[in-house]
Amino acid sequence: MPSCSIALAALALAAPAFAALPIPQLPGEEARARPAGGAPRAARPWVFSGELGWNGLAGVGLVVTFHADPRFSLEAGVGVSAEGGKLGLRGRYNFSREAGTPFAGLGFLYGAGNDNVPATNDQTGEPYVVRIGKSPYLQAVIGYDYVWPGGFDITAAAGYARLLAHNLEVVSGHADESSLSAQRLATGSGVVLSVSFGQAF
Repeated sequence: MPSCSIALAALALAAPAFAALPIPQLPGEEARARPAGGAPRAARPWVFSGELGWNGLAGVGLVVTFHADPRFSLEAGVGVSAEGGKLGLRGRYNFSREAGTPFAGLGFLYGAGNDNVPATNDQTGEPYVVRIGKSPYLQAVIGYDYVWPGGFDITAAAGYARLLAHNLEVVSGHADESSLSAQRLATGSGVVLSVSFGQAF
């Protein structure tokens, strides 16, 4: 019918104008731009977290994450560990754009060292002092990250850290290899286990 055809044509012409109108918000609602596909790491690209870990990015300290893309994140950590003050940098690939994603990452860790650490010889009971020198590591991890709608974020990682330089020196007294085993376990190559809790913005 002519009248129906005219009405449909008018709607077709008006559709682009309606599509361009802003979506109305509820009174008092705090609207946050949500990118296409609903990727929460694109909506909240920065995360500030506290980490507790063994051979993690920070040891015990602060981790800042920047999601350069929902699939790729850069992480930096600063804290303290058995190697003294610690810095860590890591890039990671996120396998999903959703709120929860497994990831794989490669990183570099650096411990500033710790002078004059007292210890006891396991064989003789005599005291000795060891110096923990500068400690660079390469780190490889897999993990899982989840961000809630309000921005609360949890990240857990496991993997391996490889020490790149000799970092133990006995500066006084005598220590055999068995006596140094605890220090080697704490400061040498080994597993990575870490968890961090934070807020995304």
